[in-house]
Amino acid sequence: MSMRDRERAEAFFGEWLDEREAGDAAGRLVVEQLLEAAYDVPAADPVRRRIAISTPGAPVVYSHKCSARAGAAPFRMLSEPGGVGISVPEQVALSRNLLRRLLDHLSWSAAAGPLDAVLDRLIPQDAGALNEWHGGLGFGVEVADTGPELRVYCNVRHGELADRWQRLIDVVGEFADVRAEDAVAEILGIAVPRAVPAGVAVAVGGGDVRGIRLYAGLLDATAESAVAAAPQRFAHAERAISRLVDSYRAWFGDLGTQGLTLAYDFAVIDGVLWPSVVRYKVDLFCEPSSGHGTAALLDWIEPLARSLGLAPAGLRRFASDLDRHFPGWTFQYLSLGCRDGTQELSAYCVPGRAGDPIADG
Repeated sequence: MSMRDRERAEAFFGEWLDEREAGDAAGRLVVEQLLEAAYDVPAADPVRRRIAISTPGAPVVYSHKCSARAGAAPFRMLSEPGGVGISVPEQVALSRNLLRRLLDHLSWSAAAGPLDAVLDRLIPQDAGALNEWHGGLGFGVEVADTGPELRVYCNVRHGELADRWQRLIDVVGEFADVRAEDAVAEILGIAVPRAVPAGVAVAVGGGDVRGIRLYAGLLDATAESAVAAAPQRFAHAERAISRLVDSYRAWFGDLGTQGLTLAYDFAVIDGVLWPSVVRYKVDLFCEPSSGHGTAALLDWIEPLARSLGLAPAGLRRFASDLDRHFPGWTFQYLSLGCRDGTQELSAYCVPGRAGDPIADG
């Protein structure tokens, strides 16, 4: 991995810190360690695993959220440790060691047990299955005035479908009591006929597990299917979901199978799962449309955000910052999050890498 990539990433984060005079030591520590784990790896020949976080193979992805709330945007980054020169079991071991170090440095040790329990349920126990596993473990961090929130990402794209759904139920069961039965039954009833399990994310903040997210790939990537897979309490979001998907298809064409990924968010309060989905999320895979250029996607996203009552001005500035630090960057996903009658629109972007002809100008 080129040191220029890491230097660009450090400069990008450093600029965010300088502009906001953010002095949060915890957030700085998390970002620095994630960047080191993602970029401080030797060149790989032969390649032993693929990067799961992005199809172009970049180990870092940045995102920007447009919402109706005012205030400075947090710094948001996904990362995948280890590079492609190690095996999947080695990457998993490296990532779990990194997770333990981060929790220790942040004095968040109370979250270690619940996180280990979740990962033990999700990671293949069979050595052969683990070697063939898709990618490895990933991390996400959001740094804001209130301190960092850390997310751990694990896919479930292995094994029979029934076993994959069971793993999602088992993860929920780590935190749920009997009150969650109806919510889980509703998700299974609406998602199983339309989607396949894709992954799990666990959010940790302030030393506690704060949430669980269940991902599923939608087989029929249409607005109708995404609306039908939404829990009943999100019926109000039908218009926003349809606007996102139908508008994209009108501009750029149909989405492929699993071109939409659904996410069901549960809050965890004092170690117990809140017994209903608190947020429904639709991730639209827009990377294939990068052939139209990032400018075309920006021109589509901005009026879409305004039509949802969101302010897109920050996204244009975010794109300009990416242009300066990572020429040749591309959109990967556009995400619509729905909660409490409101929406949020997030853009996930893959930075251009050193050695790419466009990135190097």
